[in-house]
Amino acid sequence: MPIRDLVKHIIVHVDASSAGQDRLRFAASLAQRFAAYLTGIGEPEDPVLEQTFADAIEARALGGEWIGATGSIEEFVAHRAHAADLVIVGQYEPGFPNSLEKPEEVILNSGRPVLVMPSSKPVAHVGENVIVAWNDSREAALAVEGALPLMMDASPVTIVSVNPEAEADWEVGGDLVRQFARHGLRARAETIADNGRPPAGLVCARAASDRTDLIVMGAYGHSRVREMVLGGMTRDMLAEMPVPLLMAH
Repeated sequence: MPIRDLVKHIIVHVDASSAGQDRLRFAASLAQRFAAYLTGIGEPEDPVLEQTFADAIEARALGGEWIGATGSIEEFVAHRAHAADLVIVGQYEPGFPNSLEKPEEVILNSGRPVLVMPSSKPVAHVGENVIVAWNDSREAALAVEGALPLMMDASPVTIVSVNPEAEADWEVGGDLVRQFARHGLRARAETIADNGRPPAGLVCARAASDRTDLIVMGAYGHSRVREMVLGGMTRDMLAEMPVPLLMAH
């Protein structure tokens, strides 16, 4: 099966903010790109939002449905995502009541690749200029797998490792270059020394300088009594992300 055919059901969280409307337009465009079914999830009993979603899928002749969420919106989206191929949510927007306050809960609980869209600007396309933040972890490997359909137009993919702790970590970076080549993708692997600076800031700066349109990385968290605690780089990337960020856990 071609990699592009692995995305046949996309879920998008939609709210009434301008970023939410941009996210819906992007999701509809992506669904058209993959000939995928699109499910929109938002506040229940919101006929305006539901009609906006209906107009978006009709304009592109897409199959789709609108679902009004009940209970915790993060839990609802994560649960529905179990039967999807890709989930699209927005970066948290302080002060907007209907945005996802904790998109990380969807990432950590859905078991699916989650594409987080920045709230600062609309996005028309992703996957032409990609950075993979690589640390040879299970989560990073899952993120790469989930991002492959989005990366098939990339040239080249840049694999970045910040302060790799062991030589073996970087050897796997080379293995990843060869794996991308098997899928017809050109890739290059690089290391960055942090020199005491936060890794997330380094990756974001590199993304800005390279005109990156997608960052791919694993999301890290560990559970403790009654809560999930994010790793520092995951938390910082979700706050600082200058471009769409695809994460998996």
